[in-house]
Amino acid sequence: MKKITFLCIAISMMCLSACSSDDDSITPDSLSLVGEWKITKLHVAGTASQGTGGMTVSTDFEMEVTNLDDEDAMAFNEDNTFTASSGNGVNIHVTIEFMGEEMNSDMQSDPSTEEGSWELNNDKLILNYGSDTQPVTYDIVSMSQSKLELVTNQMPTMFGYDGGDVLPVPVDAGAEIQAHLTLER
Repeated sequence: MKKITFLCIAISMMCLSACSSDDDSITPDSLSLVGEWKITKLHVAGTASQGTGGMTVSTDFEMEVTNLDDEDAMAFNEDNTFTASSGNGVNIHVTIEFMGEEMNSDMQSDPSTEEGSWELNNDKLILNYGSDTQPVTYDIVSMSQSKLELVTNQMPTMFGYDGGDVLPVPVDAGAEIQAHLTLER
């Protein structure tokens, strides 16, 4: 009888220790996504090709959004709609290498609000910004109750060099882009 009692205690201890973890990551599901998330990091880098005068020119670029604050947020609603806002606008630092020359530019975005719908499909978050744009699919790198890390290689625009100015331009289908987005509660 003592052996059975000891065996039950040992199995219980193993089950309890196997369930405890310092990592609070969770399986992505609609209920864990719903709510207000602050955008704490947005970094984009890659190489894009543009057709210019019958030639294809490659451009390496990196973009970092700075001065994010509590007004820069995404709200995921239970009805699978979302609102993304940059309440005060953000600073965008862009570095572009074009034909061997490196150019840097800092831009200020205007405050904006975008609305759309969202869908979870396993470890992917699909955001549809409206009928005139393609949905953007993000891989969920990690998700906890307080932090969500996303990565995508889909972006409808990037930044290109146009005679002294860095401007948004359409992304060619041959672009290699990776965007990292971090949200926190």
